[in-house]
Amino acid sequence: MSAGPALHFPENKSIPKYGSTSGPAASRFYRPELDVLRFCAFVAVFLDHGTQIDLKHGHLQNHPALAQAIVFIHLIGSFGLSLFFLLSAFLITTLLVIEQDRSGHIDLRKFYVRRALRIWPLYFCYVTASFVLGQFWSPAHISTPAFISFFLLSTNWYVMSAGMMSKIVAFLWSISIEEQFYLFWPAVVGRLSRTHLRNICIAIPVISMSLLGIFATRGASYLQLWADSGIQMMFFAAGGLLALQLGRKKQDTSALKSLGGIVCGLSIWVGADLLIGMPTGDYPASAWRITAAYFFILLGSAALLWAFLRLPKICIRPSFVYLGRISYGLYVFHGFAVLLGAHVLGPVLHLRSWPLISLLITIGLAALSYEFLEKPFLKLKHRFEIVHSRVA
Repeated sequence: MSAGPALHFPENKSIPKYGSTSGPAASRFYRPELDVLRFCAFVAVFLDHGTQIDLKHGHLQNHPALAQAIVFIHLIGSFGLSLFFLLSAFLITTLLVIEQDRSGHIDLRKFYVRRALRIWPLYFCYVTASFVLGQFWSPAHISTPAFISFFLLSTNWYVMSAGMMSKIVAFLWSISIEEQFYLFWPAVVGRLSRTHLRNICIAIPVISMSLLGIFATRGASYLQLWADSGIQMMFFAAGGLLALQLGRKKQDTSALKSLGGIVCGLSIWVGADLLIGMPTGDYPASAWRITAAYFFILLGSAALLWAFLRLPKICIRPSFVYLGRISYGLYVFHGFAVLLGAHVLGPVLHLRSWPLISLLITIGLAALSYEFLEKPFLKLKHRFEIVHSRVA
């Protein structure tokens, strides 16, 4: 079988290695603490989308203090998506760098096959099932143009122009941005020296924040800024920079340092929340506050990654590692579970605890999906791995 298109580069002896270039250790990279961080990022996103329902339907009109708290949680929970982006870029960049150090090149064909096998089966099955469900259940209705945008991996551009769609799939615009990042990043990592790659990783956030300020000044809405690929690339670039700086280097584990980093990261996120205020469709804050807020989101996400890289083994619980392992399924299925809770479990069955029930439904569906849908493709993906990560 052909090795497929690959990028070849002369070896630079001055570049620090991300591990040995020979032996079994060189072909594996897995950090279970980052699975825990994945699950934490999902919990943040779940809080965002779960509280969004109460805000949209005005369930808290007679409780202004509680409504204010819910708005605060809703907004800060949305930063979990930024953490997902940063973490994804950190892992992908680290794996690509190890591959290049080990074999002298990056195999693009195998990279794209791996990404397709990991993302596409569940993604396309869920989107298609949601579209069919929407023909019979109006809260899940998806227009044909929106449905097509999922297959073109351009849903973020669709929502920027047409607005949000049904909550069952609305959040999946983020997959389009992630796929757009995957499209060009391995070639960038392969063609540039580490010094130039670091410079690119520093330049991208500067460009992204410049775009953010310009678009906000011109009256772009909350959603238009949040779903913009050029703006969100700052989080991917930051993840890439952290990979170059930390990569496979052994970090000193310390419960105290880890806790301090987590508190620091969350505190910075709170600062971002206060800067943004209450988004209701259009940003109520000025352009400089929006730009500063995004910088805080970026800084807080980086601090959280730094903190979890220093998490002692005794703090890494197997149950949370497993939940992080199925976090892709959690992210995909939570839209259906939240919609079910908001339209059936809450108003029809009068269950006040519907968010908790929706979370349990999400975990159950994700576990089933991982075992019976995703795992066969993950085993196939393993055959295309040059640097092995976790075992399916």
